[in-house]
This record gives sequence, structure tokens and C-alpha cells, in this order.
Amino acid sequence: MGIIKRKLDLTAIIITSNEEKNINKCIKSINRFVKDIFVLDSFSNDKTQQILKKLKIRFKCKNFISFPDQFNSAIKLSNAKTTWLMRIDADEIVEKKFFIKLKKFLKNAKPNTKGVIINRKYYFNEIEINHGGVFPHETLRIWRKGYGKCNSDLMDEKIVTKPIQEKINISIIDNNSNDFVRWKKKHKNYAYLEAKNFIKKIKNLKIKNSSDYKKFKIYYKFPIIIRPLLLFFYRFFFKLGFLDGLNGLKFCYWQTLWFRMLVDLNILKLKIK
Repeated sequence: MGIIKRKLDLTAIIITSNEEKNINKCIKSINRFVKDIFVLDSFSNDKTQQILKKLKIRFKCKNFISFPDQFNSAIKLSNAKTTWLMRIDADEIVEKKFFIKLKKFLKNAKPNTKGVIINRKYYFNEIEINHGGVFPHETLRIWRKGYGKCNSDLMDEKIVTKPIQEKINISIIDNNSNDFVRWKKKHKNYAYLEAKNFIKKIKNLKIKNSSDYKKFKIYYKFPIIIRPLLLFFYRFFFKLGFLDGLNGLKFCYWQTLWFRMLVDLNILKLKIK
């Protein structure tokens, strides 16, 4: 294992809302390796802000409107002085080997490289999920200052940059420490946002040629109630979710069948309105 003597010329950006169970381990996983960390908090009413103060992390507060708005505001308010920026969620952590590989990559990055695509590992019940179409999950999380912003998707929002983007085989780890009651509550809200996002997309003719829309079109042409079942069987059997054992079954049920059922119910409600 290599040694990092100097911190990476990188600012980590995090948005938070009542993340007292996650934010400490998130920041401790990156604090030794990056030059700066900035957090934009949505006026948390738990101990999130106290933890940030104790760790001496720069943060500001802003009322939450949407994930894209909050993250783009965080980029602006961070007033980053570093060459590179990185998005990390409050329930994610990064291992030392991630930064060792990233430091070498950034040192040799071409001047026209604007974004860096990495992998995202997912844990459920604190057990790694390796199948079911979850990993590898490529995501652009690192970008050159001044060249990245969050797109307008209400759910599963992404950082977008101008070309050129390069890939590196390193992984950020999603390992949420909240209990299952909080997980369900968050995903009920996500289901509503996903439904709103879908209706927004089908009304926006500009995106009908995008790869995202084509995936939506295939999925949503199946009847309501049937399509979540089909997606569950696709992920659990065809994408080998069963290889993750009982936890894989639970993950595919809650993350696919249960969640997608909620999305469909919200779509019906929004269409009625």
C-alpha cells in the first residue's frame, strides 16, 4: 500500500440533512487526503452541525429546494481554491487505496480532462451487494474546477461536465448507517421525486433521444404493477441478484419491487392531479 505525504489538490463537497449517523465516518474517511471539505446543510435539527463544528469543517446552511439546486449551490458557496472538486454523499465513505490511485491519476491527467468517472459500491444491511445490476455503477464524481455542475433531474441527479471525461477503476462506498425505518422514509420521498422526474421527462421533448429516455421508454411501456415485478425478476435472476443470498433477495425486493411500486402509485396520483 502506497503512502500519501501531501493532500490531494481537491475539495470534497457534501450536502447534508439530518446525517448525524453518517457524516462523522464520511468526513473521517476523506479528511486526511483532501485539501478542503465543504458542507452545505439543510438546517439539520439533529447533531449534524455540532459534529461539523467539532471536526472543524467549513459549512453553510441553505433551505432545501431540490437536490440539483442544493448541490449547485454547494459548488458555488464552497468557493473552492483547488484544481479539482469531488462529490461525496454523507452516507458514503472512501478507502485509502481510492486516494492513492486517484492521486497518481490526477497527477498525470491531461489538461483537457474535465471529469473523472469512478465506480460506486452499494451496501445493504451493511453487507456489500455485488450483483443484481448494481455493480459496477459508473458515476462522474470528480471534475476540474469550473467545468462541472449538477443536471436538473429531481432524482438520481448527476454531475455533468464538458468533454473530455476519463474513467478510473476506483470505488466510492455507499454504506448508510441509518436504521431501516429512516431508509424507508427516505425512499418514500425518493419514489415521489422519481415519479415527478418521470412526468417531467416525458413532457420534455428535448431528452427523447437520450439513452436515459430510451431506458425509461422500455420500462414504462409495460403496464403498471406488472413492470416492477418484471424488473425484480430481471435483476434477481437474469442479473444474478440471487448470488448475494438472502440479503440480495431483500435488496431486490425493497430497492426494486417495493420502490418501483411506490413510484408507479405516485405517477398515478400525479396524473390524476
